[in-house]
Amino acid sequence: MKHWLKENVALVIVLALPVLLILGILVSIYVPRLFAPEPQYDFLYGVRSDLPHTLCTIEYAVEGGGLVETLRSDRCDEGQDPTASRTLYRYRVGDFSSERVSVEEARLLTLDPHTAPDGYRVTREYGHRGIFEVFGSRSGSEWYLVRDGVRRSIELASSDRYYSSDVVFYGWIIQD
Repeated sequence: MKHWLKENVALVIVLALPVLLILGILVSIYVPRLFAPEPQYDFLYGVRSDLPHTLCTIEYAVEGGGLVETLRSDRCDEGQDPTASRTLYRYRVGDFSSERVSVEEARLLTLDPHTAPDGYRVTREYGHRGIFEVFGSRSGSEWYLVRDGVRRSIELASSDRYYSSDVVFYGWIIQD
């Protein structure tokens, strides 16, 4: 065996380089995740309601660390109740799940609409999955928790994954 290796060093190198390259890529992707701290803060987000479009809606925003409601338009017909434009959810980072919350519960939360105190942020990235967009390719967007170059894919409650107006991030829950 040693004799064969000595005679075919070039062949061994040519065959070993792709394997070493793939191993290097895998290590560079997965090792940082091993040392990245787990996210500590839940966040509040909203998903576009599947209600019929109306000009008489309630929008939400974060002001002064709390969730506030504003009437989107004063075009409400007499006697017409405004409808909420978004359904609110709390994303729990401990078990990577979403739960629906009421407006009353959301108003009690202290929110920070910027980066979480532990350094994480929520991002949406668009792209394709598959080989050269041919084999098993799927396009769309994915949501991630990102910190120091480490991305953790998350599933948000969403009625449609292709439209950016579907999900709105309101803020990190600093205090319940």
